Amino acid sequence: MLSVSQRLGRRVRTLRKKMGLTQDALAEAASLSGKYIGEIERGEVNVTIQSLEQLATGLRIKIHELIKCEHEAEIDFLRMELMEYITQCSEVEVKLAYKLMVALR
Repeated sequence: MLSVSQRLGRRVRTLRKKMGLTQDALAEAASLSGKYIGEIERGEVNVTIQSLEQLATGLRIKIHELIKCEHEAEIDFLRMELMEYITQCSEVEVKLAYKLMVALR
């Protein structure tokens, strides 16, 4: 099971990528260091309330959106991973993935 820090890190990464930001761009927008953003995303640090506020500001969201229900955050993460995977697939693989999704519905 993931720690709270790891779950927060995944959430930050998902939101950052959804906005199309690099770690450095988020760091600048949040007035934090790029190294610290990386540590947060890897779940290596315990984030202060002040840093949560700065992250939320950098991501242009409210703090409570960073601390979403674990299930919702995990689903967001899985969606992001699927999107990244699909963009790297060949045309044949995309068609097969689509057929599989239709069959699962």
